Amino acid sequence: MPHEIAFAIFFGITAVRLFLSKWPGFWWGLIFAGFLIFVFWLTRWSIQGPGNWRQRIRLLSYLPLMLVAYRASGIAVPLIHPGPTLLLEDADIWLLGKDAALFLKRWENPFLTDLLYSLYLFFFAYLGIGLWYYGHSSLNTLRQFVSGLFTVYGIGFLGYSLLPAGGPYLEVPNHFSTTLTGSWITNAADAVVVWGTNRVDCFPCLHFAVTFFILVFDYWHCNRRFFCLALPCVGIWISTIYLRQHYLVDLFGGLVLGLFALWLVRPAHEPNITSG
Repeated sequence: MPHEIAFAIFFGITAVRLFLSKWPGFWWGLIFAGFLIFVFWLTRWSIQGPGNWRQRIRLLSYLPLMLVAYRASGIAVPLIHPGPTLLLEDADIWLLGKDAALFLKRWENPFLTDLLYSLYLFFFAYLGIGLWYYGHSSLNTLRQFVSGLFTVYGIGFLGYSLLPAGGPYLEVPNHFSTTLTGSWITNAADAVVVWGTNRVDCFPCLHFAVTFFILVFDYWHCNRRFFCLALPCVGIWISTIYLRQHYLVDLFGGLVLGLFALWLVRPAHEPNITSG
């Protein structure tokens, strides 16, 4: 399936690069090679017996695999690509003349910061809602959803490894004359974001790519949720820039990635839109 190919390519390329790097990259190369072996084993295991339950395990196993790979990338990628890159920052300046976040500076206020931090973290809730809902759908719908969603993650992680960046708030904090302030919501959310990032997760913007993919998939299969969550998703996309987490070019990369994943799993006929 497409997502299995995407993760296999990511694990394979990263393992080879780690093997060719200095110590302790070799040991991390073994870990990523182990991830690659697991992908092949899981695929083979899923077809060795009857029953849809093996296929569902095969599909849903990519959630924990994605989480482990994300954290592992935060340690392994700096071993093969040490130091920050300012290519993304330079691209934003070339396009806009300055950091995209600076265009939103005039609207900075504690209430808006609280709201956008809340929406930024709502990303994880929307991901969980999608996996739960489609996890209880037909096997074919689940297969389409997982194939598209984790193709986004597999290619996105490859992007992290080839062009690692931590975002404006980490790489160019001196470009901002003030810090974002808010209530305890901002303080708590900021602590969660700083703790949760692997510091190479900038390009492409998966906050954009993942929510864009799920939103359009919902339009195909769960029309009511699409209309309920379209506006919060727009807020998520704005928050990535306002909160200085991403560059504008990251969002462009996320858009291209989301469109590609949607093309891979596009309905072969008129979508079966429901109100559920």
